[in-house]
Amino acid sequence: MGKLMLRCCFCFVVLLGVSSFMPPQTTPQLIDKVLGKLLLYTRGERPEKTYLHTDRDVYINGDTIWFKAYLLDGIYHSPSPKSKVVHVELLNGTGDVLQRKMVYNGSSGAVGEMKIGHELPEGDYALRAYTRYMLNEQEPVPFHKSIRVVHQPADAAFLEMEKASSNGNGATTWSRDKAGNKPLLRFFPEGGHLVEGLMTKMGVEIQDSFGNGLQVKGQIQDQDGAVVATFKSGAFGLGMVPFKPLPGSRYEAKIDMDGRPHKYEIPEIRQSGHVLNVLDRDKHIEVRVATNKDGGLENTVLVGHTRGKVFLKGLRGRPKGNGYVIKLDPAELVEGVAHFTLFSKNGEPLCERLFFVENRAKKTILNLRTDKMEYGPRERVSLKMDLEDMGGNVLEGDLSVSVVSNGGLQPGFENDMYSWLLLNSDVGGTVPNAGYFFDSAIKDRRLLLDALMLTHGWRRFEWKELMNKKTSRDMAFPPEKGIMINGRVRDMQNASFVANAQVSVSLIGEDVLQLNDRSNADGAFSLGPFFFQDSIDVIVQAKAPLQGKASGVDTGIDIHSARIPGLPLPKSKLVGRTTQKAPDSLFVAAARLKRELDVKFNQDGVIQLDEAVVKEAKRESALEEMLRMATGAFPTNGVRSERIFTDSVNGGEAMSVLDLLAMVPGVRVFYGEGFGEGQVALPGQSTFGSGQPLVLLDGIPIGIEGIQAMGANDIMFIDVVSGSGTSLWGTRGLFGVIALYTYRGKDKSEELGRYPGVANIKIAGLHAPEEFYTPNYAMVTDKHNRPDYRTTLHWNPKLMVEKGGQLEEFFYTGDLPGYYTVVVKGLSKDGRIIGQTHTFKVSDFN
Repeated sequence: MGKLMLRCCFCFVVLLGVSSFMPPQTTPQLIDKVLGKLLLYTRGERPEKTYLHTDRDVYINGDTIWFKAYLLDGIYHSPSPKSKVVHVELLNGTGDVLQRKMVYNGSSGAVGEMKIGHELPEGDYALRAYTRYMLNEQEPVPFHKSIRVVHQPADAAFLEMEKASSNGNGATTWSRDKAGNKPLLRFFPEGGHLVEGLMTKMGVEIQDSFGNGLQVKGQIQDQDGAVVATFKSGAFGLGMVPFKPLPGSRYEAKIDMDGRPHKYEIPEIRQSGHVLNVLDRDKHIEVRVATNKDGGLENTVLVGHTRGKVFLKGLRGRPKGNGYVIKLDPAELVEGVAHFTLFSKNGEPLCERLFFVENRAKKTILNLRTDKMEYGPRERVSLKMDLEDMGGNVLEGDLSVSVVSNGGLQPGFENDMYSWLLLNSDVGGTVPNAGYFFDSAIKDRRLLLDALMLTHGWRRFEWKELMNKKTSRDMAFPPEKGIMINGRVRDMQNASFVANAQVSVSLIGEDVLQLNDRSNADGAFSLGPFFFQDSIDVIVQAKAPLQGKASGVDTGIDIHSARIPGLPLPKSKLVGRTTQKAPDSLFVAAARLKRELDVKFNQDGVIQLDEAVVKEAKRESALEEMLRMATGAFPTNGVRSERIFTDSVNGGEAMSVLDLLAMVPGVRVFYGEGFGEGQVALPGQSTFGSGQPLVLLDGIPIGIEGIQAMGANDIMFIDVVSGSGTSLWGTRGLFGVIALYTYRGKDKSEELGRYPGVANIKIAGLHAPEEFYTPNYAMVTDKHNRPDYRTTLHWNPKLMVEKGGQLEEFFYTGDLPGYYTVVVKGLSKDGRIIGQTHTFKVSDFN
């Protein structure tokens, strides 16, 4: 029994098959609480991420941006089950929203396009993509992508095409402060603190006064001037330095800039504490925990997770010595930012460390190829691709592909899919040019990536907040499943909210869609989700419960705006500045010529009509003109069966609309007992149940329920149409038409819905995506006699790799010689990131 207990003292449990030696779990409550909170986060509150793939990066004014928005679960990078609507915005340099699209996220992502106005000035702009659900984050991290809009004089276009070249790569540089100000030098101790007598390392970040990273050498000296450590910063001003502070010593850092020495304090050194070191040993990741306190590791807990998915959990009871080492196999871990935390026995975070895990075993291989490497003008291109894992197994995936002139792609290292989803989105979008840290051609890029992890913090949540949370957070922005109509019902007399009011919403499109609900205790209601495109008219009606009053109360309806609150600009720290080349002149000239051809040949939505001559227009009668001026609508002139004016009836303004209708010859009214139960039968209807007439308010359908809730005081007159006159409204007028006209002339407000219980609004719908045009030169048409200056040869945002793995796409080159790049992005079915490019040449063989 004693031997068994002794063995248990050296047992340590690590998820994913990672093993080490640990004593028995003496504080299971703490580990259960930590893991329970992470489980709450991953299952109930897990975030969403967005990524935007555009056909290119450079556009001219009047151009079209084609895009696909990927909406993902923020932990597993699989399609998000939460939201169904993605908001895509075009921003100017100051963050003003110039355009916004609400795009439905279907089975193959959210696809659409955005037209750039002709009047848009030349300059740098940004595209932003996010969901409303993402706004629940304390610091939302929407996806941002920079684009450039350029102008090109038309008369210079052909000359530029002849002399320009479409090759070249951008260079990344780091500038120096011209003003000679003292550089900003900051140290970031690994794990959070420097502790006497414990070896650790510090992240180094050096910037000029403009926030640009500086490449500088420096040293750390003790109080006697002895150099105890040296360091240097590389790209983005990042570096790291090993350091072991000794008891009783004092230290300062020193750098020389342009022959001028600068001195800096180093972070506070604690007399006692803990350190947490994580080292990349290539074949394994080494985690070291140490303390200078006797018994300082007793009952501590070490937890490691990636995006909330736990891969390391362990306890220390009474360890031998004051430190231990754990080895982790990166092949068993999820790729991305790993978050290590050492907890005290009381659940207090003692040390934290971010480390980027690269799992080469989880990489994807996209074999991308064209049938030739060089083509002539208007030649057919066969593009083949197959998707595999590192073991050669076929993968399924959701991809998007663009084929664009090289001049349409910006050189540099802005967020690609890999660096955004696995790095930048998890550290708050604070890393500019994040793709730089994953370019295998860059020397020491893994050291720079680790230095980046030392100088950046985890942004998704804070342990203190998470550990103290008792329940899931209240969501100010629930996931959008479609378009919702939200609002509140209030008593117009005392402004109090009306509970249990009966609410009806009518959507006036090609057909009338109606939904009913009741307001809650606070008078709030929410109806939907609706799925419609373009803007439509909506009528909301509400009636309060009678509550012992014969006539109930007059209700007002407050419609809540669906406007997105202002989002801040990207928080990218300017630790490096990318110097981009000027846009390729051949590309710009071609884009301008294509734009002119589009307008000339009506490919820009311009409709040219033949000239029409109006010989005579039928004049309205004086009465009809007066009525139209008063109501703001065209009355049912010539087809009405009966008309009744409110002011021609004694006491008419105090009646309800149903009371007025009951006075029309041949009309039968059933008032009903509750909201929506009233019925009207027009002449020719044998029973109430045979169907309801079409009800129009100033020409807009509102539904029969609106009649019961409406008073006659705002109604100027009512037209009743029955019999053959209803043919004007087709099947909608099968059971007759009741047309109500309100006072909306000079003495009345132009707004609808001034009367109690009714609100009339217009709501923007979901974006209706257009189809990208690709010519087929295998067919002979008159269109093919036009010049073809396309800079985006092909765009397919809905490319699904199914079982079998291989895909083939076809497209045709245009009339522009030069180099073209195929860009494919996407994700495998299991959430692995896919990205590949392929370049081919188009020559002028004429």
